[in-house]
Amino acid sequence: MHVVWINEDADFTGGCESYIYQSVGLLAEKNIKSTLMYKVGSPKSAEFLNQFEQAFPMVDIESQLVQLQPDIIYVHSLNDIETLKRIVAFPCQKIRFFHDQRAFCLRDHKYTTIGKKPCAKKLGLDCYSCLGFLKPSSMPWKVGLRTLGELKASLKLNQQFDRVLVGSNYMAEQLKMH
Repeated sequence: MHVVWINEDADFTGGCESYIYQSVGLLAEKNIKSTLMYKVGSPKSAEFLNQFEQAFPMVDIESQLVQLQPDIIYVHSLNDIETLKRIVAFPCQKIRFFHDQRAFCLRDHKYTTIGKKPCAKKLGLDCYSCLGFLKPSSMPWKVGLRTLGELKASLKLNQQFDRVLVGSNYMAEQLKMH
């Protein structure tokens, strides 16, 4: 069996990357091959990369998946709609793991801008009041925009995965709500 793991980073940037690292090690004990595909320019560490039999930046995801011929694609952290579309179209089993709020919140973390209180609202027009639609940009003005349409399109794509996993009851409720 061959699992292709897709994660934006190829490093221990958060707790869930440790989960990937440990899972790949346990799967290797059962002779399950693991390949990592990560975002170009993302953080990388040799220790993290060495856990996988192969690791590649996502350059041309369609042709890379054709060459790799995975049995399962496990998407951990990825919010690029165009890449998600290509993954969903690939003919194999696909699993999506949700561990953070980026799929449900313009601000990425479900805390209000003013007062820093947890937000329990469903994705919608109220989200613009939290100013989460403003995002860093490489353009000279240093501010970009994030839209509800992008998040809704991403959520719709995520419904096409064969399986969805979450790391907590809270995330399961968030996923149901959205």
